[in-house]
Amino acid sequence: MRERRLITRIAVGGGAAGLAVAMTGCGTGTPRAPRPTRAAPVAANWPLKCDDPRGDVTARGSRKPAPPGSDLTSVAWERGPDILRVAFTTAGPPGSTGSGSATYTTVIRDGSRTSRIDATFAGGQWRVSGGPDGKDLGSGTSLDGDTVMLSLPGRVPAEHGTIDVGRRLDVSASSQVKVDEGVYEDAGCSASAPRGGGTRHYLTFPIERDTPTPWRSTPRWRTTKTKRPPSSPTTHPAEEPTHTSTPAAPRPTHRATTRPRPPSKPRTHR
Repeated sequence: MRERRLITRIAVGGGAAGLAVAMTGCGTGTPRAPRPTRAAPVAANWPLKCDDPRGDVTARGSRKPAPPGSDLTSVAWERGPDILRVAFTTAGPPGSTGSGSATYTTVIRDGSRTSRIDATFAGGQWRVSGGPDGKDLGSGTSLDGDTVMLSLPGRVPAEHGTIDVGRRLDVSASSQVKVDEGVYEDAGCSASAPRGGGTRHYLTFPIERDTPTPWRSTPRWRTTKTKRPPSSPTTHPAEEPTHTSTPAAPRPTHRATTRPRPPSKPRTHR
């Protein structure tokens, strides 16, 4: 009996060890972008969206099929109070480049200034940079399936200053994936190209109603005067005064009163 129990324990222990080895072998594979706990919101109903066709990736230095994460299918923009969100949706998991890098770019213009914002995944980490010097913006990224979203501050660095994301904007987007085989680019999620060919134009982001108006263009209030309605003539006859007037006392003439003279005595002539 003791020998049978010993054999049973050895068999169970060997099976557990084999299972542990099998589970350890499942952890190997190509590294992917880390997925944070918070998922990005659905960008299907965002006010400004660009749909890009599949399979329009340009390859340089390689004849192999393009990585799915390099093929943009749609890009959407959404504005909030002091924030601009951009959502890049690709044909496959974004950032799945192995030892390479993946960059998703949006270009923002306000008429006089231009800012290039890059969300780059390399070395297992995301980095958001922008402006002419490629300054690190410290913005966060979120992943939801095949969509990567980045949140930009209310002002982004640009040439000769900054751009206020609450004003009228022109935007476009593109992607670039660099691997050992070559470089893959999907340049152009913007307005549709003309029929005769040519470059695509930027998408226009209008000013929303809830966007605060700059103080220089704030209209001044005007005071209006209310006109009185014209008065209608009275139809009642004029009434006589009901009080009686008392005759005034005669005014003094300021003349001296003369007394009557006494009768004079008759004169006798002698």
